[in-house]
Amino acid sequence: MSDADYLIKQASKSKVELIQLWYPSVAGQLRGAVVPTNQLEQVLDAGVPMSGNEVGLERGTRFILRPDPSTWATLPWHATNRVARLICDVDDVDGRPAVVDTRSVLKSAMGRAAALDYRLYAGAGLCHYLLDASGEALAGQGGGQPFGLDPASTELAFGADVIGILEDLGAATTGFGTAAGPGQLRVGFAYSDALTLADSLLSARAVASVVAKRQGVLATLMPFPFAGQPRSGMDLTLSLDSDDGDVELHGVGLDEAKSPSSSAQGILAALSQVHGDASLFTRPTINSYTAPVAVDGVCSLTETTGDERPNAFVFRGADAIANPYLVLALLIDATVGRLGQSRAPETSGGEQAPVTLAQAADRARHSVVVRTALGTPLVELAATAAEQDGAAYRRQVTAWERERYLRA
Repeated sequence: MSDADYLIKQASKSKVELIQLWYPSVAGQLRGAVVPTNQLEQVLDAGVPMSGNEVGLERGTRFILRPDPSTWATLPWHATNRVARLICDVDDVDGRPAVVDTRSVLKSAMGRAAALDYRLYAGAGLCHYLLDASGEALAGQGGGQPFGLDPASTELAFGADVIGILEDLGAATTGFGTAAGPGQLRVGFAYSDALTLADSLLSARAVASVVAKRQGVLATLMPFPFAGQPRSGMDLTLSLDSDDGDVELHGVGLDEAKSPSSSAQGILAALSQVHGDASLFTRPTINSYTAPVAVDGVCSLTETTGDERPNAFVFRGADAIANPYLVLALLIDATVGRLGQSRAPETSGGEQAPVTLAQAADRARHSVVVRTALGTPLVELAATAAEQDGAAYRRQVTAWERERYLRA
């Protein structure tokens, strides 16, 4: 049975009336289109035409959304009609991946790794802040306090609904709990291949938004919604293996205690060096630079991940709002590039991480590693958008400025 025949059968069985076609923007935001079920066969065969402005490029250009049949799932939050979703790649009209197709960027990175007999598996911890309808911190749990069993707890209800819906959509989760900030929650994602994890993280954006709206609150991935409070990050735990087995990240030191192997030292050095150059994509907003993320501690080894993968490392440099496809592509190229010695990480500007989005854009433009991993046109597109954001931000007159200078 072909993919089209199988999905048509599934749509009929589930009485699906509409299909949402999802794709991630370069900034990682969920975008899409909606088609009726009677167009499913045509959509799977020929895709859905889109104009350039709909995918973030200039008017006059045309692109095609290409659904991935393996991402079919019904959305449980539509009561009046049955709706399914498919996650899409974005092609040029000639069939090649479009410059804005971040899903294909990740698949290309996975392909380069596979050519060197390496595969990367990843889990994640994604933080949200829950806010009340006015945008203020939600009173109740959070701040690192454990959940109680009060069924009226907004945080408990939010987390339970998010986990349940994500599982229904095929995203394997490891649970949820409170994080360090007021009203801040963390959702865990189990190990999977990099593309599956990125699709799950994209799904989490839609699910969190829908669940929060139902409960009369706001779920935000904004890195710093409150001054002086912890950042919302997307911590990634990664494990490499090859046809010869897992890549050994732990060696044995002179005192017989475990210490980083030479492979691990190379990976950690590569990630620390590339982190600064990739900041445009790991910390992609002006708000991301409200507080610094030190290069030291961005990545480390972990003895055990809770998912029976002892040879793993944790990357803590990405904001929750970052595009997971691009971040994972960068991590794959950084790690496999070092292990395979296909190219050594090259940086521009030393190890000091950028402290503004403008600096991050400049670093990305001059980074051989970033341009090789993501493609120069995509890097230029993201850098230009960052500069436009910076210009718009500089034109603002803030309450702080008025208070400090109005009567000077």
